[in-house]
Amino acid sequence: MGEVLFKQYIYSQGYSQLNWEVASAGCWARPDQPATKNAILTTDTYKCNLWLHSSQAVSEYLLKYFNLVLCMESEHRDFIKRNFPEMAEKVFLLSNMIDADFNIDDPVGGTIETYAITAEKFMSIFIAGFSQIKNLSAQQANPG
Repeated sequence: MGEVLFKQYIYSQGYSQLNWEVASAGCWARPDQPATKNAILTTDTYKCNLWLHSSQAVSEYLLKYFNLVLCMESEHRDFIKRNFPEMAEKVFLLSNMIDADFNIDDPVGGTIETYAITAEKFMSIFIAGFSQIKNLSAQQANPG
């Protein structure tokens, strides 16, 4: 959900796929799994399409490819920093983008209401934290 919601937000701000590349991955994800029904229904309300989404696991390749890694939970952030220490400087909690430090619980297995709450949290952070996301992404693209 975070991937498609963020893409929709940045495109609404006038950016294109030429400006940003966004992807999601899970620390313990089983590859090639479809989005859950509740995730699809929730993102549909935002005019986003998750029908063709397929899960992927965090990998060294993905971490090297992207300038910035935003995690929902501190357990995810800590896993990445522990297992890929050379990537640690570009790994943050999503909530850090609004100068906060809280987890966003994964809604998998929850009700449609749980998914809706998660989507609202994503969107509020994307909106309030977009300048921070842009700045950190640019810093990581041009270190030093």
